[in-house]
Amino acid sequence: FAARYLGVEGYGKYALTQHLFELGLSLSATGLGILVTREVAKNSEWLSRHLAPGGALCVLLACCAAGMLAIFAQLAGYAADTRTAILVSTAALVPATLCGLAEAIIVAYEKAEWVAVGVGVESVVRTALCFLALMMGYGLVTLFVVLIVTRWAPLGIYILLLARRLPTIHWRLSVAMLWSLIREWKVFA
Repeated sequence: FAARYLGVEGYGKYALTQHLFELGLSLSATGLGILVTREVAKNSEWLSRHLAPGGALCVLLACCAAGMLAIFAQLAGYAADTRTAILVSTAALVPATLCGLAEAIIVAYEKAEWVAVGVGVESVVRTALCFLALMMGYGLVTLFVVLIVTRWAPLGIYILLLARRLPTIHWRLSVAMLWSLIREWKVFA
């Protein structure tokens, strides 16, 4: 439907933007997710010291990826609507990366079915909202506004699901702890 509605050029812009978003997300979230799953599965108390630096690292990586995508969009010479769509999509990188961190914790707690349900519901809702937006006459950029909204919602649900399972978290962020986490993360990145 999106390909038919947006046309060849519009759908190409949509696919390009979606793939750039996914690339930025994979570069921001994957390595840390693997590290967190491994460490939390071994000892859930690890999370009490590393959740704050892990969250900060997620946000830092997502912001770096967003900055790189924004620069790339400008330098690549894309059409104005494509550049705008790429810039809008970068706003979904922070919640998507934090969702990746939450999903890694959930998997470590052996509740992967929660992730499956979360991803499934998010996909159905995003598809329905995108379909509705296209039916109402909105275009390319609106599809990525929908992406932002549908990336924040599962993060809120994951936080609610994890709230009772987490150990007592030390919310102070020390440079030494962040640096220690970065040294471990580099292997998985």
